[in-house]
Amino acid sequence: MSDTDHEFIKKTFVEVRKIETDRWFEGIRINRDPREVSNFDLEWVLKNAPQFAEQWSVSLCRNCNKWQECGHKLVPECKDHSTK
Repeated sequence: MSDTDHEFIKKTFVEVRKIETDRWFEGIRINRDPREVSNFDLEWVLKNAPQFAEQWSVSLCRNCNKWQECGHKLVPECKDHSTK
């Protein structure tokens, strides 16, 4: 697997986690599964994918060993950042 493929897989995994997290928060806000009233995931991608890609490109999470745990937070600074 090339580095480009690995980076794409990481980004996609984290983006799916971000969508799931945002869907959960929206469900709490409207007190129901947002997919019952809209195509939440598709709408999220259409609205947020460019911003997500930009945030991912500058996020410390890209190079952190803990990216699967908390990469969806897309933080520029992190006390738990680890590359070891």
